[in-house]
Parts: sequence; C-alpha cells; structure tokens
Amino acid sequence: GSGAAISNAGALYISGCRITGNRAPAASGGGVENFGSTTIANSVLDGNSSSSGGAVHNSGSMIASLSLMRNNTAGIGGCIANSGAMSVTGSTFTNNTAASGFGGAIYNSGSLFLSQTTLAGNHCNGATGKVGGTPWWPGAGNDIGGAGGGGGGGTGLGGGIYSEIGNVAVTNCTICENSATGGGGGSSGGATYIYPIGFGGVGGGPQGGAGGSYSQSARGGQGTAKGRSGATAPTNSRGG
Repeated sequence: GSGAAISNAGALYISGCRITGNRAPAASGGGVENFGSTTIANSVLDGNSSSSGGAVHNSGSMIASLSLMRNNTAGIGGCIANSGAMSVTGSTFTNNTAASGFGGAIYNSGSLFLSQTTLAGNHCNGATGKVGGTPWWPGAGNDIGGAGGGGGGGTGLGGGIYSEIGNVAVTNCTICENSATGGGGGSSGGATYIYPIGFGGVGGGPQGGAGGSYSQSARGGQGTAKGRSGATAPTNSRGG
C-alpha cells in the first residue's frame, strides 16, 4: 500500500532520521505518505521508490527543513509528489528521477513553497511510445495492409520541478543541471508485407525534453502507417 515506511493521517514529527531503501511500486510515497500534518527536519531521504513521489507523497500539510533528498525514483515526482500544502526550506534535492516524464525532483498539483533550497542533477524521462497496430489481411483477393507505426514518445517535462496545477513560490533557491529527456518512439506493429503492395509502418519519433522546471502538460504524438489498409497505432504516449 501507500507509504512503504510511514503512512500518517495524524500529526507526525521526524527529526535526525534516515529514511532509505523503501519501496511502494504500485502505490505512492515510498518513504512517507502523509494525509495529516508532518514535519521533517535534519533528515535524509535516500533511495526510496514508488509510482508517485519516490520518497514523499503529500496530500495533507507538510514542512521539510534542513534535509537531504537524493537517489529517489518514481513514475512522476522522483522525490516528492505534492497535492496538498508543502513548504521546503534549506534542503537539497539531487539525483532524483521521474521515469514517466513529469518532475524529476518534485511533481506539484497543490501549493508548494521553496526557500533557500537546491535542486541539482535531477532528471525525468518521457514514456516510450506504444507499439503500432498489427498488419491487416482481410481475405483472399484483397491487398494486405502494412503494420501501423508506433506512437511517438512522451515528452519529459520538469527535470527539477513540474507543476500541473496549483501554486509554486520559489525564493533564494538554486536550480541547476537538471535534465528532461523525451521518450523514444514505439516500434512498428509487424513485418513488411508485399501482396501486391503494402509496407510495414515506421516507428514513431522521440519527443524532446523541456525545462529544469516546467508547468505545462503535454502528450506524445500518434504514430503513422505506410501501406494499404495499414492499421495505425491508436496511441498518444504521455510522459508520465
């Protein structure tokens, strides 16, 4: 479930602790899942993972100060996914990764305040496009359609911070050397067919990355097909 190490719905104070190596692969908040009120001070959150918010998922109220958050991974929000109210002061985020395209260090859809904080060397990757449709053979005497091309890769957005909705305020912070990479195109749906004509679809193209911090959603493009009656990949790959 959520919060592989700690799940809080009351009042929680964490100080001088190390929260490391916790995993919630199909849930949120690998280290801490907060629905209530949580304070994290003088602590290290290292090497945690989940689907959303590798170290922390906050939908309540949270204050983090003087802490190090590194080497955490998630689909979105490599270190933190925030949909509540969160304040971070005097802390460092480094080497966190979002594998599905949004917010290498932080994914925000709530209220986020950062002060005297460093975000450096965080990364997000766009999702890979889906495989194209398979070739079509309607029956004797008809042409065989080529395979559909793969969907385009999803865009990677916000190597440091991605804010979809909500509010973000940043004061006296350093945001540097973060990166965002688009996902690769999906492969063709099958082999080339010639009967009498028809060619396999081509793979969708990769999308570019965008921004050390970013606040706009995007989706990858749809694949194309070459060949008569070829089935096109019905996908838009979102960098998730």
